[in-house]
Amino acid sequence: MRAFLIDPEEEVVIEIDVEPGLRNIYDQVGGGPIDIVRLNDTGDVIYIDDNGLYRQNHFFALRDFLHPIAGPGLVLGTDSEGDTTDTTFTDSTVIADLITWITPEEALTRAREADRQTEEAIAAQQGDGWAHVHISSAEILESREYTNDPF
Repeated sequence: MRAFLIDPEEEVVIEIDVEPGLRNIYDQVGGGPIDIVRLNDTGDVIYIDDNGLYRQNHFFALRDFLHPIAGPGLVLGTDSEGDTTDTTFTDSTVIADLITWITPEEALTRAREADRQTEEAIAAQQGDGWAHVHISSAEILESREYTNDPF
């Protein structure tokens, strides 16, 4: 499948070919659980390492998405059934225009602001009968200074 790899370590976006299958997506973004960030209404998404804040050391920010993204991202398309397809993007520069390479310090600042906004949204919904669980991105990043991970 035609895809674009966002590589924050090298600060490049490159077109690649990915064989179908979840394992191949895992291999591109970190090898473990993945998460998805929707990019547009045509089905394009970025697959990211769901544990990236714990274990990745290079970051990027996505326009109109406050949370920092840690580690590589893989841009692919999805169809109406949710199956993975070729991306509709035709040029890496379009994707590059959507992202900004950020430092670990900038990632922490973004994470703190995202956490603040999330907490405000949860507080506004109190009493709706739902239990809310929020894992703080900033706390994850701050805790890394006590691990062996280089930051």
